[in-house]
Amino acid sequence: ADPMTMGVPRGWADFAKLPSTGTFSCKYVCAPEDRQVDLRKKLAQTYGFINTTFSESDIAWWTGLNEVGEDVLDLLEFFISRYNHVNEAFAHIDGGVRDADGGGGTNTTSNGELTLREFEAGIRDIGCHKFKGPNEKERIAAVFRYLDPGGEGNVSLQEWQILDQLWKEFV
Repeated sequence: ADPMTMGVPRGWADFAKLPSTGTFSCKYVCAPEDRQVDLRKKLAQTYGFINTTFSESDIAWWTGLNEVGEDVLDLLEFFISRYNHVNEAFAHIDGGVRDADGGGGTNTTSNGELTLREFEAGIRDIGCHKFKGPNEKERIAAVFRYLDPGGEGNVSLQEWQILDQLWKEFV
């Protein structure tokens, strides 16, 4: 099996050059702000011959528990045991970043987005010890990267909603 580490071969853009046998499987990951519902509707009409008349608000986005890493699920379990909704956890974490020297408490720089530094500090501030150990920073960073699929370096409340999709699977 070819893992296609360089992506799908460019030659496949020409239908005549597609392999005639075999199985192609992939995993599609898309940040919420990149969903392009109108384009998806057009593709469904063009290639699936499906007449679509829905709007984005009609869609129930969902994520399966087997689609995420164990650390993401551990963090979600922590949130479920302490908050009524993932947005409460976001607001708590986004309340600010502890001063670099540890003094002066927490500054209140809530801006509706989390940087990795805010996320790390917020995880500590809410008392989450799920990642304790020698590779704590790497594990927290991996969860952050999952929440930031576009790789912009911050997690918006909209991106955070992937946890809401998972929450629906738990509760």
